[in-house]
Amino acid sequence: MNPAQLEWFRARLLDMLKACREELRGLRSEKSGFDSSGDEADAAAAREIDFRDAAKAALISARCEEIEAALRRIDSGEYGWCEETGEPIGLQRMIANPLSRFSLEAQARREAMSRLSKSH
Repeated sequence: MNPAQLEWFRARLLDMLKACREELRGLRSEKSGFDSSGDEADAAAAREIDFRDAAKAALISARCEEIEAALRRIDSGEYGWCEETGEPIGLQRMIANPLSRFSLEAQARREAMSRLSKSH
């Protein structure tokens, strides 16, 4: 990948990170609106919403971490290179998923191995 392409990806990843952090902030600022004067059903519903929001926040936080890791790979010169084979991932794959860490072939092998280990 040439320097101009890397800078394009850096800008895209920074935009993704900004959106991710904004989504996380928005989620954390929302409250379930639990009113202690409600009945048990209201309390259960509020707990369910809180649980769902916590799970969603964990997923968004993990995505932010993935984006930050991709930015670190750009800085270290490892971005766009397969972590398994050391081969280039491919520009089209990187455009489709800027967080890709593996070539299409390596990812397919990893998923096949995962399916095999789950079936045993």
